[in-house]
Amino acid sequence: ELSQASSALTSNAEAMGALLARLGLLVRFDPATELPELHDLSPAELVALRRQAYRLLGDYTFRNELSKPDGPIHRIVRLAMGGVNPSENINEADLHLTEADFRVDANVFEDLGPELLGLVRSLSNRALRADIAALCDSYLSRAKAEVFMGQRTDLLEVFEDVREEIAARGQELCLLIEDLVLLHGIDRQLAQALTIPASSGLCKLRSAIAVTS
Repeated sequence: ELSQASSALTSNAEAMGALLARLGLLVRFDPATELPELHDLSPAELVALRRQAYRLLGDYTFRNELSKPDGPIHRIVRLAMGGVNPSENINEADLHLTEADFRVDANVFEDLGPELLGLVRSLSNRALRADIAALCDSYLSRAKAEVFMGQRTDLLEVFEDVREEIAARGQELCLLIEDLVLLHGIDRQLAQALTIPASSGLCKLRSAIAVTS
């Protein structure tokens, strides 16, 4: 399943399209009535924000603006696809969406109708940009995991299967993670997997994880 998920993405452009499409669906249709990142919004305000974010993420021109070379989505996908120079220092902020990423030129949208143009112009309001960015970023790690690993892949099950096999061989598993930041999207599942203790059926696990430059 992991192999199929990775082989399904043939280019950064395809990965950006898949990520934005999945992110839009999660933003719009997740049933949560409150989010820790937007705790000051009422349920009704969150619903309205979901509609606005989904309308933006679903627009071809707006998606192109986010996906420009070295733009926010290109940056995130490049890191997720492994396009990192070994000498490059990656900041965790590079893997998140911020209000600055949603600052776009409204003139690009003038021919696309008053409804979308009005919504894009409203992004000149920094507070609204910040709310939309927070909403999208709250679903970004989940969207990345589903796009780059496949929606059916459960990292905990993968780890359990591997550890059972290694235990059957009478061996231990040593896990070396060079940069935890690059595992954004599966970092929480990984943390859970690392806390499951060894048993007669699961091999011992030793891990070394780098979390800073």
